[in-house]
Amino acid sequence: MMDSSALDAIKQKIVRNVVIPDFDFSKQEFQILATIRYDPNFTHVFASQELVETDDDFSSQLDPQLTSLMDSSSFLQQSDDSVGKDDFLEYLDYNDTSNSSVLSSPISGIFDMSSSGVFHRDPVLQGLYETANYSVKAGASQGQSQSPGEDESTDASLWSIYYNRFFLLGEHYKRLKLALDFFQWPLALTPKVFLTQLVHSLPVQGSMSIEDKMRALLNVNVSYKMRVLVSKDGNMKIEAHELPRFPGYFPDTHEYIVRNLLSGFLDGEPTWDVYINTEPINVSPFTTFKTTKREHYNKARENMEQLKRDIPDQRPKSEILVYNNLYQLMEGSITNVAVKSQVGADSDAVRYTTPYLASGCLCGVTRYFLLRKGLLQEDAIDIRDLHLGDEIILFNGIMGCVKGVIRNSVDFSGV
Repeated sequence: MMDSSALDAIKQKIVRNVVIPDFDFSKQEFQILATIRYDPNFTHVFASQELVETDDDFSSQLDPQLTSLMDSSSFLQQSDDSVGKDDFLEYLDYNDTSNSSVLSSPISGIFDMSSSGVFHRDPVLQGLYETANYSVKAGASQGQSQSPGEDESTDASLWSIYYNRFFLLGEHYKRLKLALDFFQWPLALTPKVFLTQLVHSLPVQGSMSIEDKMRALLNVNVSYKMRVLVSKDGNMKIEAHELPRFPGYFPDTHEYIVRNLLSGFLDGEPTWDVYINTEPINVSPFTTFKTTKREHYNKARENMEQLKRDIPDQRPKSEILVYNNLYQLMEGSITNVAVKSQVGADSDAVRYTTPYLASGCLCGVTRYFLLRKGLLQEDAIDIRDLHLGDEIILFNGIMGCVKGVIRNSVDFSGV
């Protein structure tokens, strides 16, 4: 737990910008929630969706810039109290990168998938990524055990592999610690313990050590939504829910991540219907932080089901936009959002704008990642300026980014 002066600084920042000052959260019954994507495809290339042999030599084409703002060694070496006030305030101050440990221009190199014939040249993604290759040694094929002391570097590589299989794990940990300290809940949680508990929660037959479990799962191509629940008494529960595979074949992890988790930025038709809620919601710690207290979002989704009845040719998936009492766009009921707009009347360039944290939106880890990578900018967005047919990007830590389009109009003429 951080010291009281540091915690006061965090609370002051959040209350001033986001939370209703007299909101009494101490009497509320809820759990702090995190949902994290576990995906073996982030570190493997599974040919034709089949298991592959490693021959004791594991090669990955993972681009570190695509997965995290913190590398595995930095993450695993942290202690429970090593994340301090400045780290949390930096997490909240997305626009202030002058003192950030992240490079001021973290995106470099040439993004060029044209040789594969898969992508159109999208100006948003041109110059975005430089594929970085690195190799790690698996140490054992699936099911093969390793004698103690055989190769300590192998175990270190295993930890690095599994750190990268949990999408944005470093940022999930930082947000979880921020929520725990904000609500003053007693849970001492080091990064390595957090990763250990996540791996132990992955389904596998038999009881085994953490390293043996990592080896047993190394070639298993099944992705999971990890649902982390922390209660007021400091207990933590983790559920693993199997996710459907993304369709198609991907020759490397770079293409897998871009085509699936960043697909909302690529050329193509919207895949989600988006609706505008018909009433505002109140800003509170339960919009800023991810918790199980979701009555406001559940009500919005009930409204969405009513709005859908009047819409022909519905897409299979849908989301609803919520806004605060000042008619500022906040987010979706299960996603953070960004609005697409033209940079100029005579330009083909576009920008994607996401609401300020001060709107009351969730301080989402994918939102933070996209902002720090330069794919989004922040601004206040008046919900009354959004119209039927406007394009929206929806994103969260499980599905990545998808493209949606607004399907309804709301009459705000009386406000």
